[in-house]
Amino acid sequence: MTSRRYVLAGAAALGLMALLPLPARADQEVVLGEKTVGFNEQRDVIQVGRREGRFTHLKLAVRDNPVFLERVLVHYANGDVSELPVRARIRRDSETRFIPLPGDHARAIRRIEIYYARAAQGDRARIIAIGRAGG
Repeated sequence: MTSRRYVLAGAAALGLMALLPLPARADQEVVLGEKTVGFNEQRDVIQVGRREGRFTHLKLAVRDNPVFLERVLVHYANGDVSELPVRARIRRDSETRFIPLPGDHARAIRRIEIYYARAAQGDRARIIAIGRAGG
């Protein structure tokens, strides 16, 4: 009976571990969040969270319609804010390069503030934030 309890306890522990979020590994791309943007607004925020991990690079993907990214502000968990050099038209179904985040270490991102304009006639566009943990 005792060995059966150990087996059940081990299986339960493994099951619980599967529910825990995994930290981002070096060079692993992680979708941090996405926002469907309308063109009545010109600013949106993608909320991220600590559980997504810590990152050294960020890129933005655009789906459905092109967007002109005017300004991108990254708010970190420690309260720091940095502006990324993006200011560009991103075509539909395209993305920016990976942009290095300032500092010599991986950082936890709280939110990404995006200022944009319509780049062409059309409906909404989706902006997807992707982080990379290293490299």
